[in-house]
Amino acid sequence: MDSGGARIEQVMEKAKPPAKREEGPKSPKVSMRKVFRKGDAVRKFTVAERSADDETIPFVIYFTDFSPTRKDPLKVTTQYALTKKRRDLLVDALIEKNVKKGWEEVT
Repeated sequence: MDSGGARIEQVMEKAKPPAKREEGPKSPKVSMRKVFRKGDAVRKFTVAERSADDETIPFVIYFTDFSPTRKDPLKVTTQYALTKKRRDLLVDALIEKNVKKGWEEVT
């Protein structure tokens, strides 16, 4: 081979490049946000949601834990859910585990 590389035409007749999408995926929307504070520490729970037709996982749950006095002040956890039921279970479990006595919800 003169060019030194492989081409798709070597394994497929009449190869076509993939079709371009006219529009990209829709931006996610924040469907839930809860913030708790205890002194200087902040814990935030956020759920970002995409429509099911985007061919992506529809629910992304972010848990952010900030405490300025810790060695690593910022910790972020990300979890994913395919259904609303699973989303609710994950959020409830995160809140139950991480929001104990003394934490106040901030609006």
